Amino acid sequence: MKLNHVVIAVILCFNFIFSLDREKEYLIIGGGWNNWTIIHHSSSTWKYYKPDGEYYSYYNLSKIGCDKPYIIEKGFYECEHPNNNSWDANMLIDKSDLFPDKLPPILSIENIRFIKDQMSQFAEVPVDVLLGGESGYIEFDIVNNGKGGAKAVSAYLSGQHNSIVTKKKLNGKESYHVKFPISAPLSTEDTQYNYTISAIDYNEFEADPENFSVEVRKVSTPNFEMGDIIIDDDQEGDSWGNSNQAINKGEAVELTFALKNTGSGIADNVSITIKPTNTPKGFFLSSDQKLSFNFESFDARSERRFTFSFLTNKKTEINKLPIKVEITEKSGEFGKTFDLDLPIKRGPE
Repeated sequence: MKLNHVVIAVILCFNFIFSLDREKEYLIIGGGWNNWTIIHHSSSTWKYYKPDGEYYSYYNLSKIGCDKPYIIEKGFYECEHPNNNSWDANMLIDKSDLFPDKLPPILSIENIRFIKDQMSQFAEVPVDVLLGGESGYIEFDIVNNGKGGAKAVSAYLSGQHNSIVTKKKLNGKESYHVKFPISAPLSTEDTQYNYTISAIDYNEFEADPENFSVEVRKVSTPNFEMGDIIIDDDQEGDSWGNSNQAINKGEAVELTFALKNTGSGIADNVSITIKPTNTPKGFFLSSDQKLSFNFESFDARSERRFTFSFLTNKKTEINKLPIKVEITEKSGEFGKTFDLDLPIKRGPE
């Protein structure tokens, strides 16, 4: 779409919004304001309220787009016009249009199923099973089998995930297809996600709720653990000490540690960083050595070793090594931080 077309569309949208009748009530569907009532109060100020009188803080009002919120009373709020991301004219229903038809809507929830975003890499896993790290949708149809229209009909998913979607109107003999996203963390155990699906319109004509379950299965995952630590304080290489294999004040020490993946799964895009937990006086971690390491993968049940050096003077007051090892990986679920808080002893005089 060309830029001038976009500008025209935006202008038309705002012209519609600001042409709304003053003091007339509109229902908002969708977005953070879903099922709020709005009243066009003045050229730039709007009143909002929740029918159930739910209390919203200034923070929550700002979060859903209320500019300069003013709390009139519990459940009633006044705001300047919300930002464009909160709602637009297509999300407003004149509340006078919500009066029920002469004949009722007959709502039902049908054709419920779970669909994955993509097929599992494991051929033996059924298509209706959600593996750790996977995502997909619970899909279903809201069907109006009656002759009257359902006004502002909302579909709800409640359970492991919670979602809501609202349609302005569902005429008799029409259906509305709904998709709610769900996912399982990579670190999940074998379990079952249980959901209740419901649908109700503004006038409280509702469908019988339906229960639906999705089987969730655990997958192989990594697990990082710290292995053995070797202290080198001889007088060779980057160390200078008394060779007692302990950290004494006034020494330059080379320290080697083993990092293990004791899990049954490979970790991808692994980054390992050695850094100080603080910068105490008399402790020195030189930056002219390699302190960050990156690997495309870290195999299951394997280990890697890393070496770095540091220096202390005899006046330092620290008693433990102020160094930590940070580990991150692709999924963001299995990273860890280990403190190498080894004791620092007073050196021989």
